[in-house]
Amino acid sequence: MVDERPDPSEYLNPLPERPTVIETLIQQILSLIVEAGLRPGDRLPSEHEIIAATRASRPSVREALRALKTMGIIETRPGSGSFVKSIEPASFIRPEMISLVLMGESFHDILEARKVLECEVARLAAQRGRDELAQLETVLDEMRSQVESGQDLYEITWAFHMTLAEVAGNPVMAKLVHILYEMIRKIQLAVYWPKVDPREELEGHERLYSAVLQGEEEAKLAMRAHLDRVLGVVQQDLKDSKVSGHLV
Repeated sequence: MVDERPDPSEYLNPLPERPTVIETLIQQILSLIVEAGLRPGDRLPSEHEIIAATRASRPSVREALRALKTMGIIETRPGSGSFVKSIEPASFIRPEMISLVLMGESFHDILEARKVLECEVARLAAQRGRDELAQLETVLDEMRSQVESGQDLYEITWAFHMTLAEVAGNPVMAKLVHILYEMIRKIQLAVYWPKVDPREELEGHERLYSAVLQGEEEAKLAMRAHLDRVLGVVQQDLKDSKVSGHLV
């Protein structure tokens, strides 16, 4: 049976001369896979075809293909070329790819989006039973232990918010929370965390947990207050910091 699908290279376009050529190539190849209906095992255009279609340099094309291989989306077969390996949604929903889409957006806007998302996460989590919510108490116990031992709390507070998102029961929201945390990690570590008191951070998360136990409205209000405090600290410090207030 003859394959009547169009040549996949038709989905690639000439690239402008700019510093983000590799990132743009990655986006175009991902779009090609989706729009051309490629399936696992289907062959991508060759390096030569990609270069001809996009006018990108050979090193840029190879770097983009290497990145997609690292992501687990394509595989390279010596002497045969590159082939689609996986088209599972999880392969495309990656923090680095979302970061490319949102590149240049302000940190303030990212945190505002996080607030909208996590307030709803907290409301949904408040609908769960105490047995499910007990997972949060386990995370808090570890947070208390880390405060006593003087450890950095960033990862464990991240674990609290991710656990809350998982308990809420919406897998898409849980993925989005994960993505947002990965996106803001660098600026938070540089700007927010040097300014916070570990015990106050622990107490803030204990208040969140108590609010979730109380009910939906209490959970939403507590999460809003929690994230407003984070946003306030970051906004104040970015004014005097050399750290960029935009994703780069």
